[in-house]
Amino acid sequence: FCQFMDIEQAIAFEKKIKKWSQAKKLALIEGRYEDLPNFAKKNFGR
Repeated sequence: FCQFMDIEQAIAFEKKIKKWSQAKKLALIEGRYEDLPNFAKKNFGR
């Protein structure tokens, strides 16, 4: 979990996480923070 001093920041972060893939969310839950950047990379068929 994260703590925020500003409710607007908390809401923005929650909206950001809701757009993440299932795999990225699972990595966050399991504490595999080093894997998060790998899930952020998109493959555009190149």
